[in-house]
Amino acid sequence: MGGEPGSPTSPGSPTKKAPPVTVAMADPAANAASKFPTNFIKTSKYNLLTFLPLNLFHQFRKVSNFYFLVNMIFALIPDVSPIHPATAVLPLLFVIGVALAKDGYEDYQRHKADNRANSMPTHVLRRRDKNDPNSEFEIVEVESADVEVGDIMQIHNGEEVRADVLLLSSTGQECSTFIDTCNLDGETNLKNRKAVEDTWHLNSPEAFRKAKLTVQTGTPSPALLHWAGLITLDGKEVAVGLDQFLYRSCVIKNTEEAWGVVLYAGKDTKMFKNLAEKPPKMSSLDHKLNWLIIGVLIGQNVLLILMCSLAVWWNGDNRDQWHLTYFIDFQTGFVLWIYRYLSYFILMSYMIPISLFVTIELCKVAQAQFMSWDHDMYEWMYEKWVHCNPNTSNLNEQLAMVKFIFSDKTGTLTENVMTYKRGDILGKTIDADNWDMSRAYMKPGSGCEAEARHYFLALALCHTIQPFDDPKHHGKLIYDGPSPDEVALVRASC
Repeated sequence: MGGEPGSPTSPGSPTKKAPPVTVAMADPAANAASKFPTNFIKTSKYNLLTFLPLNLFHQFRKVSNFYFLVNMIFALIPDVSPIHPATAVLPLLFVIGVALAKDGYEDYQRHKADNRANSMPTHVLRRRDKNDPNSEFEIVEVESADVEVGDIMQIHNGEEVRADVLLLSSTGQECSTFIDTCNLDGETNLKNRKAVEDTWHLNSPEAFRKAKLTVQTGTPSPALLHWAGLITLDGKEVAVGLDQFLYRSCVIKNTEEAWGVVLYAGKDTKMFKNLAEKPPKMSSLDHKLNWLIIGVLIGQNVLLILMCSLAVWWNGDNRDQWHLTYFIDFQTGFVLWIYRYLSYFILMSYMIPISLFVTIELCKVAQAQFMSWDHDMYEWMYEKWVHCNPNTSNLNEQLAMVKFIFSDKTGTLTENVMTYKRGDILGKTIDADNWDMSRAYMKPGSGCEAEARHYFLALALCHTIQPFDDPKHHGKLIYDGPSPDEVALVRASC
């Protein structure tokens, strides 16, 4: 009954299928027509022009700050405030100033992180003569922000991929490589990527100069587990998929060198697509304080209405007192009620203590700093000590409210470090804490010599792990692969 929903042939279809994205390798002129974004990324919330207005708007979303702003305005009206206006202005300025300083510092750290990410050195192939499409390629080092769609990128072992890249070749076995996607999905196990056989020869500037390659793929998408494309290499079409896709921010592992062509850059990368803009965060404590303040404000206004009405009644009841006539006649009726309301509002503003909010803001900043200093939260990762790094101090108290954690697997909550502990050979225990006894089972006369050898041989052979030379201790092998379980078993067998 008609075409599929969303297809051009479907009657009344509100959308049309997005046209494919075509990327020409090392051809800036052809790619310019598509107006691809630059590789510059920005995760900070503010700049010098927007920081003050946007942050003030966020601060006055809190009922307490808005309340004290109204109180300050009332205190600045002549003949209304019974106290000096400075007593209403200075505390509010202090509270807002502390909040601005805290948010400004946190956003400054985001700017520094952005600058580091945008200035990371990246090796790409560029033609010696930009105006000659047949000139030779040379390897140049550019900043990450200057990488363009269609660039040929050279990636070395241990480097982060600075854009979404299609793998063309590598120095690994059968042009395969491993990637660490911990920065994207938190997974610590390595994932295997392998170039299609038709592009294995593209592994040098000279080979790229002789090749003409274009890639047809879909529009940028945040899906990390789905990608497909079609490459045309010297007139031959070859299908490619996720097995050839390298994400931005993934790290190349156990491969000396890899080559690829940039498909998506900057805000089009899958990493950036998953960094959806989030609204300013407000903790449940702030929400609760807002409702409590509204309750106090309602009670305060009930008292204000009663007191102002009594003031008008008292003035009318004492008009015959000759010594009060001047003061009573100065303000009467509704005008008197309004003036009394403003004056009493300022006097009763201490029902909501501003010092409470000053203390809360200072405590949050101190707590975030203590968390980053806490030695119990240090972890040895990537050959260095990594400390806790709170990105915001607005949600500290939320940590104490966690009651249940739902997880799909243990690696989400634990280190996902697998270690061989125990095994069994014909009722005899293999104990990782006593390897001398366990190895004795393979000696003649143990009663299970053949079975023990077959046991450890099976652990050493039935896996997808690959051995690599340890760059820090040449001659020593390290074992790595997509499964930490298999790595633990192979290490135990060897």
